[in-house]
Amino acid sequence: MPDDLLTHALCWSAKEAVYKWYGEKGIEFKKHIHLIPFRLADEGVINCRFQNGHYRKQLQLKYLKNKKFVLVWIADGLNKINEKKEGNS
Repeated sequence: MPDDLLTHALCWSAKEAVYKWYGEKGIEFKKHIHLIPFRLADEGVINCRFQNGHYRKQLQLKYLKNKKFVLVWIADGLNKINEKKEGNS
């Protein structure tokens, strides 16, 4: 996979990981999810700033890539719903 296509796939996968982490509809990539520029490698970290209204969160996404696929997941142990239940919002 060419690097530009790979970067797009990683960003798309990161957006999907954040969307699933947030767990509610209405999230827009450009409006709510800001990916910090990162250096492309076989594996690495993508830092992300998430904001929806007054809710703000710094997230660290990890990724793996190879010639056929990319995998992105959130390394944060708590999702937004658990944080609200625990009173940490």
